[in-house]
Amino acid sequence: MRNFIFLLLIGLASLPMQAQDLIMVYSVEGKVRYLADDKPETKAKKVIPGMKLSEGGTIIIKEDGKVGIYFDELMGTLAKNGRHPVSSILDAEDLLEETDLAAIFGERLEKAAHPYYATIKTNRAGYVSSTTTTQTVSKPGSSKPPKEGHGDKKFRITPISPAGGKVSGDTMFFRWKLQDSVKVSSKLVVNIRDASKEVIAQVPAKKLARQVPVQRLKLKEGNNYDWFVNDTSDDQVRSAPVSFQYVSSQEVLKINEQLNNTLAYTSSSPSAQMLMKATMLEQKGYLMDAVLLLRNVTKADKKNKLAKRLLNSFYLDYYIIE
Repeated sequence: MRNFIFLLLIGLASLPMQAQDLIMVYSVEGKVRYLADDKPETKAKKVIPGMKLSEGGTIIIKEDGKVGIYFDELMGTLAKNGRHPVSSILDAEDLLEETDLAAIFGERLEKAAHPYYATIKTNRAGYVSSTTTTQTVSKPGSSKPPKEGHGDKKFRITPISPAGGKVSGDTMFFRWKLQDSVKVSSKLVVNIRDASKEVIAQVPAKKLARQVPVQRLKLKEGNNYDWFVNDTSDDQVRSAPVSFQYVSSQEVLKINEQLNNTLAYTSSSPSAQMLMKATMLEQKGYLMDAVLLLRNVTKADKKNKLAKRLLNSFYLDYYIIE
């Protein structure tokens, strides 16, 4: 009998501990501090976007501050001065709401919580310049299907944007990167092909980017296309094609309307609103609109670690960086 109990205890001890559900701050305005479990008042830390909370901790709000909290596909904004145990916040039925936004935004927050995304450093072009990754911080796998043209080493030009998905507006902005062994040529051309793979437009490009009016590209709403760059003086220098769909900008307006009818969005800080909008744009297929919004937040709010983590997770999923 003793042997049976001993073996049972060993078996139970070997079972993996259930991970605590993510409790994360996504929006902060004013004076908000966080006191971790059993810590003295003097150890209260300033709350920042991306901070993880525990159920045993306490949120302290002063001078009309407010904080947005995510938990288990629920989101809400706390805007009442005083001390608030995190456990009571999670139990408050009138605070955290289950919405489509919470599910979509929450998926990105869950991904950004992985420690790997805090190790990535990017350069101005949006490519990884270095990491501080150690063996204890492994690179997570991508949950998205590989995108055409990104991460394919056999091509000597790597496309950056558009990265696929849906594209709208009166102007398209193309960007790409050359391999280190390739010099910038005056013979570069941006090519647009229709669904039948017939080239319908070609635009000369001298550097690593080209802005072109949609009218010149002969794009029609609802149709599928792909683009690639090649050097007309060297057949070996080209990019892989990247597929995209040209659509009406009215779809983006519908996203704005949906967000403006969601309390968690309207009660959040401007930076947090941009992060939410970016994830909604991604979910609807507007990949480059989403990444541009995320980039804008990281530039305008340099201390927003959550924005940087979201951007890095987005880059990895869509192979925009190597």
